[in-house]
Amino acid sequence: MRRAIVLVPGYGKALQGDAQTRLGKSLLHYTDGFRVRRTSQPGQNAQVITYKTTDRATSSKMEIDVWEAYWGDLIPTREDESPGNRALRGWRLIGYWVFGGALRLLRYGRRQSPGMVWMMALCGFALIIWYVNILLLALTAIATGDMQIDQRICALPLIDGACDFIQTHAQTITTASVTAFIIGFVGLLGWIERFANISDFVMSYLRDDPVGDDQTGLRALTRHRLLAVLDEVADRKDDEAYDEIYVVGHSLGGAIAIDALAEFGAASDRVTLITWGSTLGLLMAKEPKVEAEIAKFYDNETRLRNWVDVAIKGDLMGAEVPRPRIAQADPSGQSGGRHEATQLRARIYPETTWITRPGGLRVWHQLKVHEFYFRAEEAVLMLTRPATQLPPPPS
Repeated sequence: MRRAIVLVPGYGKALQGDAQTRLGKSLLHYTDGFRVRRTSQPGQNAQVITYKTTDRATSSKMEIDVWEAYWGDLIPTREDESPGNRALRGWRLIGYWVFGGALRLLRYGRRQSPGMVWMMALCGFALIIWYVNILLLALTAIATGDMQIDQRICALPLIDGACDFIQTHAQTITTASVTAFIIGFVGLLGWIERFANISDFVMSYLRDDPVGDDQTGLRALTRHRLLAVLDEVADRKDDEAYDEIYVVGHSLGGAIAIDALAEFGAASDRVTLITWGSTLGLLMAKEPKVEAEIAKFYDNETRLRNWVDVAIKGDLMGAEVPRPRIAQADPSGQSGGRHEATQLRARIYPETTWITRPGGLRVWHQLKVHEFYFRAEEAVLMLTRPATQLPPPPS
């Protein structure tokens, strides 16, 4: 038996092979029922790590090749970003996530990823407070004469009224703003900044924003990275051919896997998709294109062999496998536009497998639960089972 595991990592500025090595260590440490021997070999599109396993109970042998569809180099570096550009990016994020399709997000997102929706709302609110404090500090400096600007600007009606108020309460405003600024900088800013960077990348991914000199879309680039590895895996012949192909998408990697596998064609019937901490519920609530891609798994002539979704209890980003909707005839006889009636498609894949959080986590680890799928024994052991022993689709 030969199995290929193609790992699609989640968001993170990691080096190529880091996530692959991490998954390999998980296979070594959490598969006590197997004796494992590790080797490595170069592939055309990715490095391959081979694990030759022997079942301790039955002595049956199996080879597992671990591949990685790397895309971390597409994440932009923000260290040298100017404060002005950072502020503009923050307001753009608020505009996209709060005001751009907010009703759709609230309607569907609360059902799929309620914790994540509330977390995004809190972070958006925190970003607004952060930038308002910076604005107040700047206005205070202008009103008190510490910052010199064109006096004609100060004469504008709204600015003039604000300056008069600030001059009267300059000490109080300065103290409150500086205190809030320091608290945010020392405590929450780093975490909020990281969350903002993730939200910014997801926004660019969903919109397929142009990247690089040739201006290829970000979503197209990430999808092609995975397709190149999948083609190499599926095209292997004779003794190198794989009996089973598992595609493991962690976090945003699950969305990338969906994009690539939605049109993978005839080889799909050998593929089992396993999503860890899927963000698809949130993304589908925000962007109709994601729902359209998931619908292809129901409508394509060749379907995936299976799709197993795994989520850790307490993971804010974990959600149930989202089901796309299908248009139905409206009882009133009207069709199209706002009058189009829809219902969820019948489930054809197993329900989400909810697993317990790994033990030994401290209080400060709770916000990092999303990263602990690699040390969740229940999730890792699924990768050693035959496809026939994974959670079955509903009858």
